[in-house]
Amino acid sequence: MKQVKRFTTGLALVCTFTILSFNALATPPAKQMEMRIQHGSYDRSAAKAERKEYHQWLVSERVAAARGTPLVVKASADELEAIDLAPKQVPEIVGFSQEVSVDVSFRNVSLSKIRRSAQRLDIGAIEATADGGYVYSAELSSPGATALRVQFAGFNLPTGAGLYLYTEQGQVFGPYTGRGPLGNGAFDSNTLA
Repeated sequence: MKQVKRFTTGLALVCTFTILSFNALATPPAKQMEMRIQHGSYDRSAAKAERKEYHQWLVSERVAAARGTPLVVKASADELEAIDLAPKQVPEIVGFSQEVSVDVSFRNVSLSKIRRSAQRLDIGAIEATADGGYVYSAELSSPGATALRVQFAGFNLPTGAGLYLYTEQGQVFGPYTGRGPLGNGAFDSNTLA
């Protein structure tokens, strides 16, 4: 369904991504998670409460079988040294990209099996929900990183499904839907710090 193509990482961040089917899953928080300007002002506390509500919802929906076995992207000593020794310039070099080429596909998922219990995949796990939907969750980790960004290629979610990226600390981005924000299946996620 999508290919996680590359991670851009700075200098242990664990990020979880979850694909949710909205048609048959518990309804997400009523508010859309986006920065809103009402009457010329931005309500920081309302935005913070909204992100917290989204985070709690995502954590409650994630697949437990996906926990504790992250896809780990490690920086080599050479990659870290290149960041440390990078010349001062604009824009400043603060990280590096590392190709990972992970294909996340649901072609071999057994619907009868996931109705009884979660099914582990090469990366992450998927399970059915009580109301007929499905949730897929996976963890990404880059030990020692201060931030993480994921580049997607071949991104293609069915109507009604959305992908969220979030951290244990409460940072949330998404939903990424359809063929992604650019409509071509290729994009970089927001940076998770």
